[in-house]
Amino acid sequence: MMEEALRAALAGDDDVAALVGTRIHWAERPQGNALPAIVLHRIAGGRDYHGAGASGLVRSLVQADCWAATYTDAKTLARAAASALSGLASTIGGTELQGIFIRSERDMPPEPDGGAERYHRVSLDLELWHDE
Repeated sequence: MMEEALRAALAGDDDVAALVGTRIHWAERPQGNALPAIVLHRIAGGRDYHGAGASGLVRSLVQADCWAATYTDAKTLARAAASALSGLASTIGGTELQGIFIRSERDMPPEPDGGAERYHRVSLDLELWHDE
């Protein structure tokens, strides 16, 4: 499945792994989980069709939120994630990723952590083409 393959692609990159270890999650970051971390959200997507019906490809748009205690650390993590994924075409765990493309990047305002500290986030929008 695409979700497992994308997570494995990030976790398998030496630069990303050095920053986050296994702290790559879908939908939400577990409460109390250390930073930095990456949180992934599938924000849109759908199947591809041609004249004879479904092509077997899916286009998924995924938001990758790179969280850290400082803006600099969030930016460093976003750059490592973009480097690991940009243009990637590979088969991972039986899922064929035909291409991953960075469509946009944005710096988000800091968010309070419930105390005096603030969390920083840089978001990447990824377009993935993969098999069903």
